[in-house]
Amino acid sequence: MTNLSVLFVLAAVFVLIPGFTFRSLLFPKYLSDYRLKSSSLFQITLALGTGLFFQFIALSFVDYYNPFGLIIDWRLIGDIIIPSENTSYAAVLGKIGVQNKWILVYNLALNLGCAIFGWIARLVILYFNFDILFSSTRFSNDWHYILSGRDLRSTQYKIRSIKSAILWLKSLNSRTLQEHTFSQYASICVKLEDTVIMIYYGILADYAINDTTGELELLKIKNPTRHTIHLPEDDKSKEWEYTFPLSVDMLMIPYNQVVNFALTYYELDLIEENIEEV
Repeated sequence: MTNLSVLFVLAAVFVLIPGFTFRSLLFPKYLSDYRLKSSSLFQITLALGTGLFFQFIALSFVDYYNPFGLIIDWRLIGDIIIPSENTSYAAVLGKIGVQNKWILVYNLALNLGCAIFGWIARLVILYFNFDILFSSTRFSNDWHYILSGRDLRSTQYKIRSIKSAILWLKSLNSRTLQEHTFSQYASICVKLEDTVIMIYYGILADYAINDTTGELELLKIKNPTRHTIHLPEDDKSKEWEYTFPLSVDMLMIPYNQVVNFALTYYELDLIEENIEEV
């Protein structure tokens, strides 16, 4: 294996993987589709820069605090990155192999730290509404903002106090702890034939994004009601329409069958009542 090949392998293991780990937790697909819109070279460049940043922070931490008595040999790292004429990669790798157990532990801790920091950074952006207040922190998947109504509520957003952060984190598992609950009521128009139009009404429960194209693929509504309109072209006297609820809890509508849809956003305030037992 040539020196350049060894350098690529080391860069992938110690730099690219931590960088991709951090960015995948910071930008999940339901919030960001940059991986679908950007080139592979651009993604690698971003991951490389991110991985180098975290690698430098981690190495500096180990060098300063010396956990478990470990020290950083900066000269050895320099020989790996920019080998001199007298440097033998075999000798360098031999020195590294002596500490392979600690290097493995260090790399696992680095990747775990990148994942945690990426997850925390995403929660901070969403909780403090930085993605709405500042365009530089906005996630790239527009469907998320449309279907969640965050854009329409952007004028109401202010930076929240850190005091209520604990309640918000608990609300991730228990919606009853949220100060406000937002609900979207959907009206989805589906044209089955030239003369038949169906409009489905219901609470927007979820949606699906295509992992390949980044486009909307599926809409899910709860407690749906169907409004059917019959518009014959030859005889308008035969026009009719009726509305009736469907006996299902959830209805899945493929987006490629949707002619148009509209959303109405509701903000529900949590009202606490003291009920005394008699």
